[in-house]
Amino acid sequence: MSQSSTERYNLIENLRMVLRLYAVYDPAIGYVQGMNLMASAILLHMKEVNPSFVYLKEVMNYGKLRDFYLQNFDFLKE
Repeated sequence: MSQSSTERYNLIENLRMVLRLYAVYDPAIGYVQGMNLMASAILLHMKEVNPSFVYLKEVMNYGKLRDFYLQNFDFLKE
């Protein structure tokens, strides 16, 4: 089953919103290249912006995943 142009546009806009919400929530990280892969998988599963943002926030705060995305990748140097 193929997606219409409108459905694809909505998915892209929803992904942008999830990433923007996270960037505002955690300005120390903001948006880092590669976060879109994780956020898009979450969004495809959760289907809505707000639950996807909450889940992304929880995933980033679990363990040291958030530290992985910090600028300069200091976590990787340990």
